[in-house]
Amino acid sequence: MIINFKDFSSSRRFGIEIELSNNLSKKKIKEIINVNSNRGVKVSRYAVSYDNKNWHVKTDGSCGPRGSDGPNGVEIATFVCSSLKDLHHILKIVKKIKDHGGIVNDNCGLHIHADAIDLDEESVGRILMYWLTIEPILMFALPIRRWNNKYCQNLKPKFDSKLIPYQYNNHGYRGVFNIYRPQTDDYMARRKNLNLVNFYNALRLKTNLRKTLELRWPEGSLDCEDIKNWVLMFVSFVDNVKKKDFSYIENLDKNKIISL
Repeated sequence: MIINFKDFSSSRRFGIEIELSNNLSKKKIKEIINVNSNRGVKVSRYAVSYDNKNWHVKTDGSCGPRGSDGPNGVEIATFVCSSLKDLHHILKIVKKIKDHGGIVNDNCGLHIHADAIDLDEESVGRILMYWLTIEPILMFALPIRRWNNKYCQNLKPKFDSKLIPYQYNNHGYRGVFNIYRPQTDDYMARRKNLNLVNFYNALRLKTNLRKTLELRWPEGSLDCEDIKNWVLMFVSFVDNVKKKDFSYIENLDKNKIISL
């Protein structure tokens, strides 16, 4: 079986949120970034980050060694990236933090925001159809603790395997978006493996501010290859399916299966 690989050539902007345990202080992380990056660093308690020109190091109440039971962990929000060069710079900083003893624990996640200013309800509906289809497969790239985790719940309904093609055939792409769009703007609505809250709010308020799709599924990591591959996968996924027609295969011809 021949597999063709494509170079990553996307210009889509993205940002990364890296959650850490509590063994390095925010002050120490700021020092590491200041020494190794040409970007500034903001340090604060937890606060929303958007359109960052610089790094943002902040308190996170969910990723300490005992989760929300405390003590707090740390979240590092990167500056807004637009190239592989930016991504490699981030990975350089990640390695420095790891070399200084930074660690993750089972409560940490890796969150990736993909810019969505060029997307509308129809294109996100297309993205959703493909996401719902690959979700049961992609979960096997993750540890069990991330399966339907309370901070990154699955989108796909469990109760009816034929629901997805039914929704698509009867409602189309915009209809699918309306089915899965967030019904509230609270923190629970954001806790999906593919978080649509920022995108939907931007549509509702007619703004491009924080108009992103957020992947919340990956486990916390300071492994540069892990982080790089999750970023490339998600950004490439958005780019490649935003205009792609969806075709749901209900009856798979087993004789045509070459490899799994």
